[in-house]
Amino acid sequence: MVSKKEALLWDMEHLDTRWSALLHQVLADRPRGFDADETSRPGSVGQPLAFAAYAEAIAAHRREGGEPMSHWSA
Repeated sequence: MVSKKEALLWDMEHLDTRWSALLHQVLADRPRGFDADETSRPGSVGQPLAFAAYAEAIAAHRREGGEPMSHWSA
């Protein structure tokens, strides 16, 4: 078990570089905390949804017995 920050740093090191900007933004925004009244940045929903689909593809690959993959570029 690791912290969210540690997981983000691992992701930045091991996942496809197309996620770098999103992961850096998340890391930069962490100290701000959550504000239910704050609206999302324009255009900020698509990338996290695409990242979730990417993560699901990795999980499905592993569930099907696939080998762990560093620098996954599915």
